[in-house]
Amino acid sequence: VMERADAEGAVAANALLQIVEGADAMLIDAVSALGQFEVVGASDLQRILDAQDVQESGLYDLDDPQTARSMELSGFPYIAVLTVTNYSWVVREGRFAGPAGDVNHIIESVHLQAALKIYDVERGTLFDTAVVEVDDAYETEILVGTDQRGSRAMPMIGAVSRQLATDAAVAVMDSLAPAKV
Repeated sequence: VMERADAEGAVAANALLQIVEGADAMLIDAVSALGQFEVVGASDLQRILDAQDVQESGLYDLDDPQTARSMELSGFPYIAVLTVTNYSWVVREGRFAGPAGDVNHIIESVHLQAALKIYDVERGTLFDTAVVEVDDAYETEILVGTDQRGSRAMPMIGAVSRQLATDAAVAVMDSLAPAKV
């Protein structure tokens, strides 16, 4: 997917990286906010291990019950893996006459599809899967002769990250803690 984003240009590749990084942090937050699971984000695991090492460095009271202990992380029964499987960033531009003069009209749109895989860690088997899709578009009009720096699509990148994380969190919840009727 990254090669396809690179082929679409630096903006598309950069947007995909921002969406994936943002969705990672937001997915951890969204699943945690459900209140049903204890969450350890794989992207944060090294920081947790480093903090444990610091606490065992001799600078902290090892008899304090709040002092972290290396090799004593809680186990976890499931792992969720979210993989972007399809991505496109399309930019359409045109110039139109407006009441105040010519206007450059830019429409940036994104389509993203990701596969969510939930594994049973104890058995090492695939427990469940789901497909998450997000589509969004942002329109910008710039009066010809004016200068605009930056992209108005930045809010779209944040919105797509949030939607991807939220939809994936709902899929995790539906799979691991389905509603009872």
